Amino acid sequence: GPVAQLGARFHGMEEVKGSNPFRSTNASARFRSSKLPIFDQIPQQVKVNHNDVLCESLENEIVLFQLSSQQYYSLGAVGAHVWKLLGESGDVATVAKQLCDAYTGEPAAIIGDFHELVSEMLSAGLLQPV
Repeated sequence: GPVAQLGARFHGMEEVKGSNPFRSTNASARFRSSKLPIFDQIPQQVKVNHNDVLCESLENEIVLFQLSSQQYYSLGAVGAHVWKLLGESGDVATVAKQLCDAYTGEPAAIIGDFHELVSEMLSAGLLQPV
């Protein structure tokens, strides 16, 4: 089946401090103006749904396969970094801070994109609230 792209804004971002990972300021401006109430409901702690998700690391990405839906998901380099950090601590606020430290960009935009990715993964059932 088709591969769903997760974290479209993260896809292709360089993990290099000092370069702006966001393509344009319009992306973050569009994000802030959209009304996405799910962002207020992101749990403080999440965990990988290991019973339903298989994970395979490739060169600069991670491919996830969800057993229940038979759906593949692709995470680019930054999305893969997010997946790794969430798998280590599961603490959403801690991972948000780690991303702001690791990437150059407006912290509000980085956190907004991160929350969007987390909400996508929660909706897909790849992550679960703790």
